Amino acid sequence: MALFGIKARGSESGVAILEFALISPVLIIFFLAATDFTLYLQNYFSLSHVLREGGRYLAGIDILESGTFSSPPTVVAPRHRVVHNRVRLLLSGASLRVVGGVNTVNIETECVNNPAPDPPTVQLSISSTYSSLFLGSVATPQMALTTRGPYLFQSCL
Repeated sequence: MALFGIKARGSESGVAILEFALISPVLIIFFLAATDFTLYLQNYFSLSHVLREGGRYLAGIDILESGTFSSPPTVVAPRHRVVHNRVRLLLSGASLRVVGGVNTVNIETECVNNPAPDPPTVQLSISSTYSSLFLGSVATPQMALTTRGPYLFQSCL
């Protein structure tokens, strides 16, 4: 084949296969990274939704014990335990990708009596470790979300 009067020395058969073989690993890695990032964002938004719902539920409980309560292992305050169970129920329907399942999600609730005239505040924190789809345990970023708002009743017990 002559291009601008210059003749090619050899055959060009197989060049497309060679170019595809060189570029395909880059395209596959890009696709996998984009998929993993999309799943991470879906996980983050699911946790954010659960956090908002749990915060609304926490603010609406009529008698709430004062203090900070974490799970696992156990929550001794019965009203806080109800909130933790509600958040776990919401998490079970959220289809999260967390290392080891939903049990690795840490939930913390807090009710604080502020000095007058400020109303008491409640706080809900959720943290979990994301399980990467393609990297496995090599990359496990920690996600921690917190919401704080006014308690809808007079004071914490």
